[in-house]
Amino acid sequence: MKHYKFIHILWHPSPIFCPRLVKMIDNPEYGFSSEDHLFVTPYKDLYDKLSEYPNVVLYETKNPFGAQMVNHYAPYGDWLFLHSIPDWRKAIFIRKKFQKKIIWRTWGHDAVFFNVNKGNVIKRFAKFLLNSIKKRVVKNFYAIGVSSNFIDELDVKEKFGNVKTTVVSYPDVNERKQLMNPSRKNADVLNILVGHSGSSLDNHIEMLNRLKKFERDNIRIFLLLSYGNPAYIQKVSDYVKVHWPQKAEIVSKFMSVPEFTKFLSNMDVAIFDGKNSYAIGNVTILQSLRKKLFFNREGLWHRAFVEKGCPHSCTDELLTMSFDSLKTPFNYKDVYEGLDKRYFDDLLDGWKKLLCSLEKKYSA
Repeated sequence: MKHYKFIHILWHPSPIFCPRLVKMIDNPEYGFSSEDHLFVTPYKDLYDKLSEYPNVVLYETKNPFGAQMVNHYAPYGDWLFLHSIPDWRKAIFIRKKFQKKIIWRTWGHDAVFFNVNKGNVIKRFAKFLLNSIKKRVVKNFYAIGVSSNFIDELDVKEKFGNVKTTVVSYPDVNERKQLMNPSRKNADVLNILVGHSGSSLDNHIEMLNRLKKFERDNIRIFLLLSYGNPAYIQKVSDYVKVHWPQKAEIVSKFMSVPEFTKFLSNMDVAIFDGKNSYAIGNVTILQSLRKKLFFNREGLWHRAFVEKGCPHSCTDELLTMSFDSLKTPFNYKDVYEGLDKRYFDDLLDGWKKLLCSLEKKYSA
């Protein structure tokens, strides 16, 4: 098998983000050497989407979460990018001799530790042991890849301590300089976005319950459920049909970046109740469009926004907030430097600098 400078394990089945990376690397317009990169995925659907690219291969296995795929390809690359880690119970078996050349691009949910407070004594001890091994493995990695948003680095440092981090982004050329549109001003209906995907992290039903007191006000609720856990999506959809038949809408369509930006520009309020690093792209666009954002008071988004001095509210405030307060927009002073640098050109340049530094590191 050919040896590559960079092998990317596309370990998340998302049809959105990893394809962006492949298209960027393989587009000669952007100045990368595509022959230096190999992209490997165990997911047939994702592979089919990218099969036109000669440096994308399918690793056929009945166990897509197992460490065998990483251990198999690791000898053939100078560096390994793990784009998400779906199951740490199996990832801890990545061989130690390969760990030092791994850049793990966390997707937020995969940085979460097992809850040692649930289960019987044996299960709690097993979770404690897994968490300890996970920390040790992560510290052996060369670096942890984070988004261009401050929240990811905050999350990683809190969980794993003093580890090396580097920005590993998924740029889309369609995002170039298009986010700074003025917010719409809709005096008729208050459009409210709840959550970002079909994940229980968004706590959709509880947030809908908190909004119930505004049911007679002129509001429209939108729930983004275009991907995620099918059973959870069905549960939320069934709830909406019974309790919000007239004023809530399930959004199940995957949208292009321009479509999605236009959709978000029509929102007035956005509610994200997850405690972990997630929904980064959504929050970034909404903040750029100067929308009213709600976060969980115990979550990373709240802490990141407090540290950067960015305006926001907390989801527990919905319990006592009046409709007048809900619809009153924030007073955004200016662009909040340092929270996010999302423009395509900046992210493209970041990738070039990262790959160049890794080449130099390997040569040394």
